[in-house]
Amino acid sequence: MKLRQFILSAAVVAAGLSSALTAPAVFAQAKEQFGEVEALEYNLGGNGKSQILQTAGVVKVVRQKDGPIVGVHMLGARMGEQIGEAMLWVGWEAYPEDVAQFIHAHPTQNESLGEAALALAGKPLHTHA
Repeated sequence: MKLRQFILSAAVVAAGLSSALTAPAVFAQAKEQFGEVEALEYNLGGNGKSQILQTAGVVKVVRQKDGPIVGVHMLGARMGEQIGEAMLWVGWEAYPEDVAQFIHAHPTQNESLGEAALALAGKPLHTHA
């Protein structure tokens, strides 16, 4: 099986720096590489562990339109710890519907990946502003 090129990033940054790392150029790159794409952002403000840690950030999951996940971007303190699961999603060309059913313990920041996958699959568990 040919390993496909993918877009994956994790940044451990202060909330004030995150805007510099979420430039529209990244989304444009995904469109150029994969055609029509859609994305969902999950705000860490709704994540219990992030609230305990008093941190902020966002998880963005990008998929081909009606296709597999092609990118995961995570911004926030300690979010680099989640990169393993995100790499599996992208490397296996998983669909959000496939990974949405995975168990994500509470309270963990890992829940934010599960919440994002559920929402992108059209089955949001929680919604937060």
